[in-house]
Amino acid sequence: MKYLNTLKAEIILHLKDSFSYKVGIFNDILIFGVLYFSLVFMGTGYSLASSYGSTTADSNTLLLIGCVFWSLSLSAINSASTRIASEATKGTLEQKFMAIVPIQWLLLRQFISSITVEVVVCIIISLAAFLFIGTKIIINGTIIISLILTLIGMFGIGLILGAVALKEKKIGNIIFLIQIFLLFVSDTLTTNNFLPNINKVLPLTNGIDVARKAAANSSVTGQDWLILITSSLLWLAVGYIVFTLASRYVKRKGLLSDY
Repeated sequence: MKYLNTLKAEIILHLKDSFSYKVGIFNDILIFGVLYFSLVFMGTGYSLASSYGSTTADSNTLLLIGCVFWSLSLSAINSASTRIASEATKGTLEQKFMAIVPIQWLLLRQFISSITVEVVVCIIISLAAFLFIGTKIIINGTIIISLILTLIGMFGIGLILGAVALKEKKIGNIIFLIQIFLLFVSDTLTTNNFLPNINKVLPLTNGIDVARKAAANSSVTGQDWLILITSSLLWLAVGYIVFTLASRYVKRKGLLSDY
């Protein structure tokens, strides 16, 4: 209960800070909006509807699903390293490791609050897409569950990046390259037939596939769920183990106070 109360208080505090900084939210809306509408007008993902045999969603809707999953996944993988870099800049990183609440709980708070803010951004862009270009918005239980599972797995990848940030502190360039990699490899924009097996190791690819099938009224098989759940849980487990080992290493080497 102590951990849950601390987690709740931290989430509320971070959300207040995030929404008070309106410029940051506006920038997120602008970047996501420019990206999505540019992709639509360039005809990106025009074949998605036919690829999924969709009878209920057009390609713009399926493209929007990919962009939403990608945007939220970026928040998931950025959350741990962003928090660690912030604490290191303020000189409070070592204090966070000495707190009664494990550092993983603070990173979980960062993850939840960052996702919450980004959900607001995604809702605004989705509504704008509906109003201005008629993009159909489809939300159902399958899409929501696949999104949650995807973000759990991407948080695991974020923990690995957090482990790197514990030593290097600033890894913005690495994260930027990963963001671009995910955009073009994870089926966010279209289906990648040249990487059908490699990109399946990513929870983002599997989550997008399940969500698009659900939106297109196509069959989501047990194998689809198994692949998504397995990839997400494996990344979460690996991320937790790597971050825990990295935490022990930097504490043993006295690197927490370095910046």
